[in-house]
Amino acid sequence: MYVSRHKNTYFPMAFVYFPLVLLLLLITLYGTGYIIGTVVHGPHPKASFNPTPALSSTVSEHLTRCILQRNTLVKTHQVTVKTLKSINIEHTKLQEKHKALTAGKGGSEESPAECVANNGGLNHGNRGAAEGIGESSAKGEAAELKRTAGLLESLTHEVEYWLKKRGRGELLCSMPNSSSKVYSIVFDAGSTGSRVHVYRYNLSSNPCDRTGGASNCSSASLLMHLRLENELFVENHEPLSRFGDPKEAASSLVPLLNAAKTHIPQYLQECVGIELKATAGLRRVGTERAEAVLNAVRREFRQWPFRFHSEWDSVRILEGREEGPLAWLTVNFLVGALHSDKKPASILDLGGGSTQIVMCPDDPKVLDGHEKFVDTFHIDGRPVKLYQHSYEGNGLNAARERLLDAVVASHNAGNRATGGTEGVRMNAFPCFPQGYTHEKSGLANNAGADGVTPSLDKCVALFQQHVVRDGDRCHYSTCSFNGIFQPNVQTAVTGPVYAFSFYFDLLSPYLEEREKPVRLQDIVAIAKRVCSSMKPMREILREGGAKQATHPSLRPEWECLHLSYVVTLLRHGFHYSLEQEFHIAKKIDGYEAAWTLGASLVGLERGFR
Repeated sequence: MYVSRHKNTYFPMAFVYFPLVLLLLLITLYGTGYIIGTVVHGPHPKASFNPTPALSSTVSEHLTRCILQRNTLVKTHQVTVKTLKSINIEHTKLQEKHKALTAGKGGSEESPAECVANNGGLNHGNRGAAEGIGESSAKGEAAELKRTAGLLESLTHEVEYWLKKRGRGELLCSMPNSSSKVYSIVFDAGSTGSRVHVYRYNLSSNPCDRTGGASNCSSASLLMHLRLENELFVENHEPLSRFGDPKEAASSLVPLLNAAKTHIPQYLQECVGIELKATAGLRRVGTERAEAVLNAVRREFRQWPFRFHSEWDSVRILEGREEGPLAWLTVNFLVGALHSDKKPASILDLGGGSTQIVMCPDDPKVLDGHEKFVDTFHIDGRPVKLYQHSYEGNGLNAARERLLDAVVASHNAGNRATGGTEGVRMNAFPCFPQGYTHEKSGLANNAGADGVTPSLDKCVALFQQHVVRDGDRCHYSTCSFNGIFQPNVQTAVTGPVYAFSFYFDLLSPYLEEREKPVRLQDIVAIAKRVCSSMKPMREILREGGAKQATHPSLRPEWECLHLSYVVTLLRHGFHYSLEQEFHIAKKIDGYEAAWTLGASLVGLERGFR
């Protein structure tokens, strides 16, 4: 029992004392070490930072630049607010004046008739004419005021857009997108429907790096750093020109806008440029109606998060002479000629109503003095001068109708001149298969002995006589056809030639390897073989070929005629040699060779600057 009590009395005390002794020992050791360290090394000095003069100068320079940029933005904001107020005031005044002119009140209290009556230099007989002139002038002024008001309205919206971003403290898009992924939206509003192209590029490097920093970015080119990665293509079959109500026309684009918005990451959408270019369909409806539709599109686009670089320029009708150079830019971007030592490609585009040729001469001096045929791109800080011309009325369908009308007119003129004797045989037209009659013109190629075997040579001769007249007087050093200036394609340019649109539709069925170029002499051989081996019309109908055709260019009864035009255009119009090679293309590297990609590149380059 004693032993037991002894353990119970002394064990707890040992459990408490041992940790206390250990803690005291540790404190003693730490204190001894601190004293020794202080004696040997002295007190620890406070940390200090002594920047080098170069670093101090750099920091000071950046700070000064930031302050200047901030002050500039504040001043710009103040000026912009004042400008916006002035624009709104002027806009209101123009609207009131437009209403007054529309109501016939004009810009003063005096009517045109009263003005004439008070003018001593006009007699009574001239009064009616003067009234008409006054009314016409008022209407013209009203139309001009309406266009000016539209411009001011667009400018107002652009200023409000930037003020809104400035008010939210957001950075402006100094690059097209602040990301290595760059997007661009281009609408093609055509005569058969509207199409949206959403292009996605990879920005491989900062364009400013090559020019020594942001201060020299004005001389940099974005095109050299873009690599196309993807294209979203969505279309409808509702042309804007079909709608009587401009709002309905603009609303037809909403599904396409939704597709574009879904395709682009949300955080990039406000920096993605959007544009719409209308072509032939909207050109034909008249200026007033076309502008009403375009204004409705502008209002619709404002409801979406995308960016207008210039609202008035971003939504407009594309001029005919613009399509060719934009297509040239597309092709040369896709083949890599813009950022390498490759010779730039020439392009030939054969549409339904017009045909275009665009080339970059090896020596730009051949274009001196021919400014109306010149288009210039600035690529990587250097100007690139192009020869371009659009031949309106020389597209495939237009040329066909011109030829048929001219042959009929020649036939009728021959009858009148000879008192009834046929000048041209209406029933032996050498471009048609035997047994075919063209209902509109009445031209035919009868079956049997009354007709003729279709002939490439005879059909080409007719095109040369009536449509592609290379014998017309040339007032320049060199010409193409119909007296139009054109550099000599056999000596002025040495790069490849790409031909697309109807060139592709007509020739691709006969090309064994579409990726390889084809010589002009091979194109001539194809056309000759097609013409000479054409089946009679009854066999074509029996096989259902005419019914299966979805486009006039593919109708078998017109195949000889159309191929004859292609040969005439290339050989006797543009004067290519028989050895010239052509890349017959619809797509290059998987992307369509269309003007929309060129428009996208121009928009991105413009936004970058």
